Amino acid sequence: MKGYILIEFMVAAVLFALASSGVSTSLVQGMKTHARVQQSFRTYDPFRILFLKIEKDLRNTVELKKYPFEGTNRRIRFPAFLSFVDEQGKDVQRLCWVEYEVRDKALVRKNKAMKPNFKEKEAEERILLQGFESFNFSFAFKDEDGRIVFYPFWEKDSYQGIPRAVKIETKPLDFSKIISIPQGKLGWIPEEKKNEF
Repeated sequence: MKGYILIEFMVAAVLFALASSGVSTSLVQGMKTHARVQQSFRTYDPFRILFLKIEKDLRNTVELKKYPFEGTNRRIRFPAFLSFVDEQGKDVQRLCWVEYEVRDKALVRKNKAMKPNFKEKEAEERILLQGFESFNFSFAFKDEDGRIVFYPFWEKDSYQGIPRAVKIETKPLDFSKIISIPQGKLGWIPEEKKNEF
């Protein structure tokens, strides 16, 4: 009888040790995974938040022939209706010039509200992101085969309206996003630029 109790105790101890080993291994792996996820959030969250802000501005773009959408690989400028809280605490919408520009490894956003007679007020300027290797804009065009391609310019002359999509690419993270603009159009390449691409 005593021999059976010892064997049962040893089997139970081995099973307990195996279970404890599995649990501790899972716990260590879980902690490592959690640390990697937290590091990923710290790395990518500023870009996600920034892209949401740019997307919100671009989707509020309005087509005004007198104030056309302008774009290069380092700068976009466009009129948009933006929401503000006025001095009385009310939500109001105003027509504004919005500009995103890459300057010395920093992305700067300018916001310039227009008065009702379309005269521009003083611009508010804010640095949104710093320290990246590159930050580029490109715009949706339709090529001769009907495919959508992205080029690093958007012509204001001749007037093409608002682009159907804006592609943003950053390095060194190789992070990119295509922001579609529902009220936009696919661009066409002017004859004088066709031989450049």
